[in-house]
Amino acid sequence: MTRMLIVGSGQSGLMLAAGLLGRGVAVDVFTRDSTAELRARPPALTQLTFPAVLAAERDAHLDFWSASAPGFTSIRLTMGPDNAPPSSFTGRLPAPGYAVDHRLKTADWLEHFEDQGGSVHVKTVTLSDLEWFARRGMYDVVVLAGGSRSELGVLFENDASRSGGATARVVSQVYLDGVVPGGADMEVATTPHGEVVAVPVLTPDGPATSVQVFARPGGPLDPGLLDPAGPGPRRRADPTPQVGAFTAGALRRCAPALAERCAGAEAVDHSALVVRVDPAVRRPVAMVGGTPVLGIGDLVLTVDPASGQGAAASTLVAATVREWLLDRAAAGGLLSDAAFLTGAYEAYWRAHGRYTSDFSRMVTEFWAGTLPETVLATFAQASTDPAVADEWVSSFDHPAAFSDWFLTT
Repeated sequence: MTRMLIVGSGQSGLMLAAGLLGRGVAVDVFTRDSTAELRARPPALTQLTFPAVLAAERDAHLDFWSASAPGFTSIRLTMGPDNAPPSSFTGRLPAPGYAVDHRLKTADWLEHFEDQGGSVHVKTVTLSDLEWFARRGMYDVVVLAGGSRSELGVLFENDASRSGGATARVVSQVYLDGVVPGGADMEVATTPHGEVVAVPVLTPDGPATSVQVFARPGGPLDPGLLDPAGPGPRRRADPTPQVGAFTAGALRRCAPALAERCAGAEAVDHSALVVRVDPAVRRPVAMVGGTPVLGIGDLVLTVDPASGQGAAASTLVAATVREWLLDRAAAGGLLSDAAFLTGAYEAYWRAHGRYTSDFSRMVTEFWAGTLPETVLATFAQASTDPAVADEWVSSFDHPAAFSDWFLTT
């Protein structure tokens, strides 16, 4: 029987593990945190599950929440220059999307994987461990999916040939309870200094609204400027009160109508997060003890968190790699082959990965004044033509369509 090792219990690793296990592969998952520890962790960045991603989760029998999570179908996009009136439009997705707290999602998925017969090992895997696995030939293939902060990321060389579109960001996030419903389920506002996103989310305590501020470092939306003389929210045990107050100010500046809807809401205790995101793009295959290992997810590619494509990148790379591994195993081919593993990742990149950067590129070029006039005209048309607005919003679900329709016109 084919035996595979996956290091990491994030979305990409568990999506891959469940998909392989369901197709008769023996899978070992090594995780730094147990299920109970995953549930008790601080919050992570809210990720958006658009319809195509949800379909992939359902295909892997991992859709546990769409019947209970608050969905979003309508999305309002607003461009807010500093010295001009904002412009906006509202479009609709072809089907509802969802956001589920990362702790809830990964803990439930890990528990399900173990219930289905998968092997879970609660242990931080080191380079020495990987070398030992390689010497003993314990696994047909090793996949590293430990996330952007994994110490194993240093195994993978930087890749200057591709870009995930991410730029350095400082993200502040808080869950709010009691936000007044508005004209759109989800709000996205972009300014020269960063973006604000508000989206309904299912948390461990029930439905809430996740409000995120994606700041350009050093700008007026950077929460590090809140208290220059003090410890700052990054180092507080529970920064919820301060981050909540800062977020309210960011809303008043970037999205006044949304700020009014949030004025009477309460920040959920211990729901705040402040984190810096520094982009990294690495080659997907590294050699350990003479054996190639594959890296997926945030470990090798930073997706701009403001693009809303983080969950899509994690899920779709797992789905693509799964099919490549299964097809190769069925044909009796060697899985621990560097060229094959590189090809598996390249298949994801060609079909999905290379398009995730286009949202970020569009926003960057808009504020730099270098966006093609055709794209600006399309944005203006979307404010008066619902069909164009829907097409624009639907491109969040299919980024390739965004590239084909907007950036090549």
